[in-house]
Amino acid sequence: MCTHFQGFNLSRFQSVGPSYSQQNSHNQELRYAVTKDSLTWVLVMQSCVVSLAISSSNITDQLALLAIKSEIVYDPNSVLAGNWTENTNFCDWYGSHAAYAGRESQLCASPTWVFKAPFLHISEISPSLLSLVSRTIASMCQKLQVISLAINGFTGGIPQELSTLPLLRLFLDENNLTGIIPPSFGNISSLKVLSMAFNNLSGSIPTELAQLSNLQELYLNENHLSGLIPPELFNLDLRFNDLNGVIPSTIGGMTTLQRLYLGRNKIEGTIPNEICLLRNLGEIGLHDNKLYGSVPNCIGNLSSLQRIYLSLNTFRSIPSTLWNLENLLYLSPESNSISGTLDPNLRVLKALGSMDLSGNQISGNIPSTIGAFESLTYLNLSGNSFSGPIPESLSDLVQLNILDLSRNNLSGAIPKSLNEISQLEYLNLSFNKLTGEIPSGGQFGNFTAQSFIGNEALCGNATLQVPPCTSHTSKNSLTKDLLLKCVLPAAFAFAAISVSVFFILTRYQRKHVSSPVSVDLLPTGEYRRISYHELRHATNEFCEANLVGAVSFGSVYKGILSDGTDVAVKVLNLQLEGAYKSFDSECKVTLIPLVKETRKVDHGLGHSLREYGYEGKVSIKGDMYSFGIMLLKNFTKKKPTDDIFTGELSLRQWVSSSLPHRIMEVVDKGLTRKEDGEDMITTKGTILALMELGLECSKGLPEERSNIKEVVIKLSKIRSQLICNRGG
Repeated sequence: MCTHFQGFNLSRFQSVGPSYSQQNSHNQELRYAVTKDSLTWVLVMQSCVVSLAISSSNITDQLALLAIKSEIVYDPNSVLAGNWTENTNFCDWYGSHAAYAGRESQLCASPTWVFKAPFLHISEISPSLLSLVSRTIASMCQKLQVISLAINGFTGGIPQELSTLPLLRLFLDENNLTGIIPPSFGNISSLKVLSMAFNNLSGSIPTELAQLSNLQELYLNENHLSGLIPPELFNLDLRFNDLNGVIPSTIGGMTTLQRLYLGRNKIEGTIPNEICLLRNLGEIGLHDNKLYGSVPNCIGNLSSLQRIYLSLNTFRSIPSTLWNLENLLYLSPESNSISGTLDPNLRVLKALGSMDLSGNQISGNIPSTIGAFESLTYLNLSGNSFSGPIPESLSDLVQLNILDLSRNNLSGAIPKSLNEISQLEYLNLSFNKLTGEIPSGGQFGNFTAQSFIGNEALCGNATLQVPPCTSHTSKNSLTKDLLLKCVLPAAFAFAAISVSVFFILTRYQRKHVSSPVSVDLLPTGEYRRISYHELRHATNEFCEANLVGAVSFGSVYKGILSDGTDVAVKVLNLQLEGAYKSFDSECKVTLIPLVKETRKVDHGLGHSLREYGYEGKVSIKGDMYSFGIMLLKNFTKKKPTDDIFTGELSLRQWVSSSLPHRIMEVVDKGLTRKEDGEDMITTKGTILALMELGLECSKGLPEERSNIKEVVIKLSKIRSQLICNRGG
């Protein structure tokens, strides 16, 4: 007769998800999951059989087995549903048998389907019971192919008893295991997957693991392993350890390798070219190490590559062949020392979903072909030296969620077409040299000022902390003052003076050519040079005996030149307001023929054109002189005739003596003021450059003055520097 069980604490048996199952057509496919509530069952399982006491009732045994059946929640092939029924004698049920020996019997109540099942997942067991559980499994469950002891909080070392099983998959990850990896694991020749990640294992990786010829996946990440990488290993995940040394060249022999993860270690050196022999490689993670040099060109031949993680190293370049990887989904070489430019004819990777080139030294324009990377959802080019405009083609990235172009040298306007990217959730264009209006509408309504900070020439909605596009703001008033008060007026004045002088002299020449009245004081078209000394001699030192009379702005003296020519010399008092206008009118229209106008060499006529009338033609160098004096006047707000300029001191000498260290002492204080509580400090270098230009243009000798081309070039450079300072 069949006897009943003793010593069982029946409890619920937890189901196992499909990720831990392995398909099998045999009845033994039943998967068993043991929980901490069934701990008594595990202890009984240690002996495989349960001691039975002779009982007069078979009903008790049957009810016990039916109770077990009712607690099993995962029976994919209905092994028990069609066999363990009340219509069949329980001694004939699958998995139970009776052996008679006189009056005492034993029933193998360890149900055999448990020990013949190919998969066992144990969870929520007391952390201290790993060794006991392992010994039990090793002695009684020789048919197991998959064991999952993950996520239990097991402590202590890894039991070597597990190495005696013919396992295909062993999961010990996410516990608190310590100690070393047992070298005996190299004896599990059938092992295909070994996962011991997320523990506290230490020591080196045993070379015996290289004997696992069937191993396809090895997960040792997030431990404290150290030492060198055994060159015989393959199918590696060794992330988050303390491995050092170099990547062995023998890695090229791991021809079946599909994933290689060595990130977050202390690996040094370069990537060996032998890595290009791994034709099946789909993922490579070398991030956060001490690797340097160039990424091998041949990596572009690994057509199966889908994910490349190279960040946080010191690589100096990535090969152009990288863009041949048509299956690439993820490219991450950020935070390296990559320099150079991106090929403007970049090959389009239609499958690429994420590209991060940030934190490098890449320069040049952003290729417009990136707009054809139609699967991109993440694009980060920040922290480089990209210049030029933002490509309009980026608006074609309709799946883009994140776009970061911050901390570059991008210029021009923000393309309004970017608001057509309906999926865009994050945009960062800060710290560039962008100008113009920030687009409105579309996703731009969701972005904050942080997306545009550091671009001082942008304008738009006040909520973005930029000035409105239709008015000036005090934030940029200093720079605008410089432009509006100094550089631009100087440029316009220069042009106006040049045109005016040309017009006046042309008109003057026409008048004399067409006039029927001729004067024979001097040959037509010739004007002799008359020095100030000669005038003094002709007028007897401007004595009163030669004084003809007084006029509004001075006196008129008669005199006789050395060649006998009678002259009338008008001496203007430049201290009187309007004297300059009088001088100009005297040069333009005279009642008697004008022989020559002159000036006293020490200061005299200030910024008037020195060469008016010289040799009867316009002097370009005279235009330069006037322009130079005008620059000095605009910045100092001083006139050449101001009271401070007496004796040998002129406006030009006053400015020249302040260069370079005291230049701010002579500059008009209106250009250096405080606004909105901020120190608006005029760029000293810019003012110094303009003052030096004014001095160069107003030198005494015409041949020493800058020509018009040089002046235009220098003004352009000064203006560019102002704009650059505003953007930086």
